[in-house]
Amino acid sequence: MEPVFDKSGQVVAWLRGDHLIDPRGRHVAFLRNNWVLSYRGTYLGRLYSAWFRDLAGAAVGFVRGAPGLPAAPATGDPPPPPNPELPPVPPLVPLPPSATRPMPIWSRTSWQQFVGCGSWADDQPPRAPARDAGEPASAVFRRVRSENSGCDPLASPPVDPPRGDNPEQP
Repeated sequence: MEPVFDKSGQVVAWLRGDHLIDPRGRHVAFLRNNWVLSYRGTYLGRLYSAWFRDLAGAAVGFVRGAPGLPAAPATGDPPPPPNPELPPVPPLVPLPPSATRPMPIWSRTSWQQFVGCGSWADDQPPRAPARDAGEPASAVFRRVRSENSGCDPLASPPVDPPRGDNPEQP
């Protein structure tokens, strides 16, 4: 298994053949003809010259020895790889989107967002409950759901809760 690093140089996944495995050993995506796909059959990006790139061509991760730009951060010795679960059966997928040229920049999308295991709110530091910080109930619901449930690559995408002060009540 080969470690996959993000823009901070942290190990965010492991590449084992055509499978991307998270640090807990769960399969979160797979490769087909260098395209990165979710287990729901969605094209997420490409593996291009050791760089994982989003659909716009910006870098979201890399494996050691990635050439060119953007500049790869320093990486330390990776932790031991996890014992992976059995991979899910890859779904049937449509034809791939048009390939874009690699851009020499880092994506604003985090690795977790790239593989479908997070949202923009997950990148923010924890905040007080909605009533105290003025945060909408739907954002609290997504943040708490993400923190408590982890990544399930086969789960349906999260659905916004009903509007109201309490995300647990309709």
